[in-house]
Amino acid sequence: MSDRLFLPCGAPDDWNASESGHPAVFEDDNGRVQLFFQGNRNRGHLVRLMGAAGVVW
Repeated sequence: MSDRLFLPCGAPDDWNASESGHPAVFEDDNGRVQLFFQGNRNRGHLVRLMGAAGVVW
């Protein structure tokens, strides 16, 4: 357990300022693992954006 969030929200004007969540992990045919997650900067109104980051276990 940790006291730090796994997907913290971004800084006040970042694309994910009010949310980073709904994570999903995908492994492609080449064995690369990506973490996809949703974010938004306006408390979920109108615009939701997706982010991805490579994962190394």
